[in-house]
This record gives sequence, C-alpha cells and structure tokens, in this order.
Amino acid sequence: MQPSISRATDTVSRRRLRFTITFSNPTNRKLENQQFWCYLPANATYTQRLIGVEVSMAHQITSDEVGHKILELSFNEFPAFSQKIVSVTTEVEYKSKSTTQLSVDLNAWLVPERFIESDHESIRALASSLQKSTKIKTAQSIFEWVRDNITYAGYIPEDLGALRALRHRSGDCTEYADLVVALARASGLAARMVGGYVVEHDAAPRPEDYHNWAEIYLDDSWRLVDSQKSSWMESKSQYIVFRIYRDVPTNLVAQAHRYRLKGDLHVAF
Repeated sequence: MQPSISRATDTVSRRRLRFTITFSNPTNRKLENQQFWCYLPANATYTQRLIGVEVSMAHQITSDEVGHKILELSFNEFPAFSQKIVSVTTEVEYKSKSTTQLSVDLNAWLVPERFIESDHESIRALASSLQKSTKIKTAQSIFEWVRDNITYAGYIPEDLGALRALRHRSGDCTEYADLVVALARASGLAARMVGGYVVEHDAAPRPEDYHNWAEIYLDDSWRLVDSQKSSWMESKSQYIVFRIYRDVPTNLVAQAHRYRLKGDLHVAF
C-alpha cells in the first residue's frame, strides 16, 4: 500500500491539562529571590493554540521566536521548612488543518545539531539507503526503519542522541525521535524533535507521561512521525506540544526538557 496523507475535513477539539507543582524549602533558612520557569502548551504549529491558562498565584507568561509559551513564577521570600502547592490549568485548541497560510523558514530544521548528527557518515549512509521516489515515501521509510530496528530501553535520564541510538540500536523515546529527525535531515527533509504529552481527553499528566517524538515537514505542514509509539498519523490532536528542541537556548528554560529553577527550592510535579 502506498503511503499517503489524508485530507480530513477541518475539525476543532480542545484539551484541558491540569498540573500541580509543589515547591518546598527543606532548609532551616529563609530563601530569597527564587525563580521558576516551565513550558506550557506551545503555539508552535499551524493547528495548536494555547487559549487559556489559570495559575493559583501571581505569574507571568512569555513567548519566544520558536512559538514556546513559558510560565514564570517568582518567590521573593520562601520561609524555612515550608511548602507551597501551585495549580496550573491550561486549555489547548486543536484544528485538524490550518486555516491560514503561514510562512515557515525550514533552513533551521535541515542542519545538524547536538544529538541530531545528520552530517555523520553512518547516518548519511543509512538515509541514502532509505531514500524513496517521493518525500512522503522517504519519510515513511525512515519511520518504519527506526520503528523496526531500535529497541526501547525504558526511560533514560540523559540525552544520548541519534548516532548513539544507531550504533547501539536502542534508546528511549528521545533517541527514537532524534534518529528519525537526523535521518530526515540527512535526506533533505525538514524535521524537528518535540516534546509534550499524548492524551485522548482532558487530563492531569504525570511527569513520567512526558514524551518526545518527531515531526517532518511534508505537504506544507508538520506531520507526526512517532516511531517509538508506532504512530504515523494525519490527526495530531492527542499530541500536545510543549517543547521544540533547539541546541541553543531560545528562552529562560534554556536546555531543560520541561522546567528550570534558579535557586535552592525543591520542585515536584
């Protein structure tokens, strides 16, 4: 059967994601000037849009040029041996197809980056062997090869990268995504690694639910290519993007996957 991309009619769905963040000071001294940043659902695709945020304390929300939405919380003083629980509720709107024609600069998504070694000879050689007659067929060939040849190793806290995944034929969802992106870029296809949550309905995701996957730019849109979960799909409404990987910081979360803390507080989701 030939790979294809279906032309579904435009539908709109919404997801509410709820999080609880617990901040604690385990020390016997007052902590001052504590700052926290974390990703919210991004405005990073044609079809996903953050339409509402409720936070149980004073906060700021900022954006960057990639499309991230960042929640900032500040604590001028945090008493010794104390704890504060902050609730965050986000609402995301998803449209099955774009209603506007947006300009996308694909150059940034074609070059090698840290952990996405698309210029390495081993990755280039494999990409060449997977090349097909069309972009869509090539993308599906990459998706199927990574799905069928990489073994899921369970959660790995460190980022290992595409080349490590290829050499050892194993990794977690991050390495699956890195390798798909590296092979796509080596084939001349714009691609990116993104992270977030996969949810069917409104949810309160757990930290261990966080997931990374790949997107390849095909037919004027970013298309889901998730070899680890064996998902090659047109509709992405279950996949809520929070972070798009770049090897240089574009915001104050810097290179952290989900959040960054400046100070000595302990954080738990």
